[in-house]
Amino acid sequence: MHPLVVRGAQTLNIIITGATGRLGSSLVSTAIAEGHKVTVLSRDPAQASQVFPGVPCIGIDDFSQACCNAQRVIHLATKNSDQVGEDGSFFQANLDFAKNIYERSQRLSTPLFINVSSVHALPLGPSSAYGRSKRAFAEWLEDQASETHVTIYLPYILDASDTGLRKIIGMLPRALREVTYQFMAALKPAICKSEFERQVLSENQRTLILTNSVFDNPFYKVLNRILDLAFAFVVLILGIIPFCIISLFIRAETSAAALFLQDRVGLNGTVFKLIKLRTMYKNTQQTGTHNVPETQITKSGKWLRALKIDELPQAWNIVRNQLSLVGPRPSLPVQSELNSARKRRGIDRVKPGITGLAQINGIDMSNPEK
Repeated sequence: MHPLVVRGAQTLNIIITGATGRLGSSLVSTAIAEGHKVTVLSRDPAQASQVFPGVPCIGIDDFSQACCNAQRVIHLATKNSDQVGEDGSFFQANLDFAKNIYERSQRLSTPLFINVSSVHALPLGPSSAYGRSKRAFAEWLEDQASETHVTIYLPYILDASDTGLRKIIGMLPRALREVTYQFMAALKPAICKSEFERQVLSENQRTLILTNSVFDNPFYKVLNRILDLAFAFVVLILGIIPFCIISLFIRAETSAAALFLQDRVGLNGTVFKLIKLRTMYKNTQQTGTHNVPETQITKSGKWLRALKIDELPQAWNIVRNQLSLVGPRPSLPVQSELNSARKRRGIDRVKPGITGLAQINGIDMSNPEK
């Protein structure tokens, strides 16, 4: 929880940059409607005044005088990925200009600076000039000693815009529009504009990736389950003969059953039996893979692990709805520090999977915070 943000319907003195954009103009209207005092900071105050008559609109040089009592800066100004320009123009707008605003807000001791960014700015995001420039500012911001800033990463925005697909969806009846939004949110990370506005006007978290929750999205549940079952049945059908051959080698080397069951922590902290091909000798201590001595791993186990074949029997766990194809790897009950970290971040609400982002990036369970 951010120590400087107050919950509740508190009237705030807010500075908003990038207010003339689609997201910013809606946020200005919502903030004013909720009783907040809004000042628009723009590179072109005259143009902003035409868009927001009656709302104070200032330039960067007027920041110190006009914003000395501001309680929050919401930074939306950006050079977007759909705009053309040299790399330098993206860094000038998305890094240099943003740093200028943040540093000025710090000199005025503004309690909170909210940097509204994009999922494109995440470490694994695209290498475009837009992504790199937004990422550079988010990383620079994290290096600042002050605790008065928060970065929010936005995915696709669901709203009734006046362009493209959003315009068509916006013309639908309200009930059908909401169903369409749910379907779209099941296919890709997305957030409703109203939810974004609620978050930036009241949210307390330190760093966020804002999306609509998929936990109660029926389209997501059905599509995810269909993909999981399709993968599981293909593995189980095509893998019967290879599994039998591999099992003979394991049995000959370990004098133990080729398949073994291991307690793992699943959805909402429930413990289930994970099925794996044996890669360690019988009676090896139950601990994280990174803590298992090399001497306890069998010869066949080394290449089974290298090829990830030992995980394939978990297709049966998928059939039983205990695992998904993609999700955080299920931890052991004895990994209390990891389990506590996951519960604290809400990861225990996600069904574990055979593979996930950590595995793709070579991150094991030795560092719970990662």
